[in-house]
Amino acid sequence: MFNPFKTQASSVDMLFYEDWKNDFNIPNDRYYNYQITAYFPDTDFNRKNIIKEYNTLVHKIKQAYPEAHAELLNGQKGVDQGEIQAFRNVDAPLTTAMASWQTLDKTKQLGLSLILRLKKDNLRLVPLTPAAR
Repeated sequence: MFNPFKTQASSVDMLFYEDWKNDFNIPNDRYYNYQITAYFPDTDFNRKNIIKEYNTLVHKIKQAYPEAHAELLNGQKGVDQGEIQAFRNVDAPLTTAMASWQTLDKTKQLGLSLILRLKKDNLRLVPLTPAAR
């Protein structure tokens, strides 16, 4: 099982899907979402490691996409606890990347997610907006 995170996951889900936005000025109004979520047993050890890894991931993404917006997920949509941060360049019409950690109500597992928005450029998929320089 592919797990890009440092902590050993009990399972990993990957989603890749095409999406459209008609209300933004994006070439062809088409982009792709790549989402990977790793799940971990909710132990004190794992919680400490997941939050540490989440903070490291947030720090790395902020270096490329300096505009960030954080939101607590506590009590939202089946989440007991957690946080999500969305990243983009100042002039970007959409969020380019998102990172989150959460404790799921039903399964009592920890989740660590990374979501990237991509666009097609000469037969390659690249971030929706270029990284800050």
